[in-house]
Amino acid sequence: MISYRQSRTAPHIVVEAEGTISGTDVRRELAPLRDVLKSIEPGFVVMALYPDLVMLQSDAIGALFYYIARVFDAEPGLFLMVDGGRSPHPGLRAFVEQLGVEGQVRFAETIEDARRIINNREAGRSS
Repeated sequence: MISYRQSRTAPHIVVEAEGTISGTDVRRELAPLRDVLKSIEPGFVVMALYPDLVMLQSDAIGALFYYIARVFDAEPGLFLMVDGGRSPHPGLRAFVEQLGVEGQVRFAETIEDARRIINNREAGRSS
């Protein structure tokens, strides 16, 4: 299963994945994200949660990388990946790091770690 939701506060977009994900799942569930990314202001925070992801089917990889690239086209201020300390695909972390600029990409093992990163970022922006 893969899904996303929006919020007015950080994280502005949350993508959650668990279990086994196919390319059809990615395309179906993330298709509306294209319109969201066209209208969102640069500097937004994205949090990808997938500590319970079991498997990405081979046809999901290209589709997932496509949406990750679209997120970076929209200029996020922070792309935060909560992966439980392990990547479900050997090239995923490297791909995300390559797309991001310095300080734009962070990894967290837990949701609590991710919230601390977001809170520290928001506190730094308000001072």
